[in-house]
Amino acid sequence: MKHLPSGVIFILCISLATSVYAGGYHGSRRYYGDQGKRYYCGGRGWYDGYSGWEVAAAVLGTVIVADAITRLSYRPAAVAVPAGHWEIQQVWVPETRQRYWVNQYYDASRNVWVLGHWEERQVTPGYWTQRQVWVVP
Repeated sequence: MKHLPSGVIFILCISLATSVYAGGYHGSRRYYGDQGKRYYCGGRGWYDGYSGWEVAAAVLGTVIVADAITRLSYRPAAVAVPAGHWEIQQVWVPETRQRYWVNQYYDASRNVWVLGHWEERQVTPGYWTQRQVWVVP
């Protein structure tokens, strides 16, 4: 697609240059006259001044320019940037505990039977961690 404008300009230059020189001498002997007298140029009017490829170049250049102007451009839609930003927050992760059953047993130092009961034991301690959070203004 980047070469299209340069190609269009090249064809326009060729067609304009050939149009300027089209009315001149095309190799036929149509100029008459003596030295110092009036000259006569015979011909068939406008058609005789332009050759077929010059007209074709002008028409082709016009078609290419018209196509380049009216061509639709299918580009992907622009990505919308969401409003907001990332922040790092400190988060406390609580400790985890495990609950388990203790059967009854005899405590000889106090001379008593201790009945069965539930106890909790710490599995992991609590700790601070960081996490990224999206903040919308």
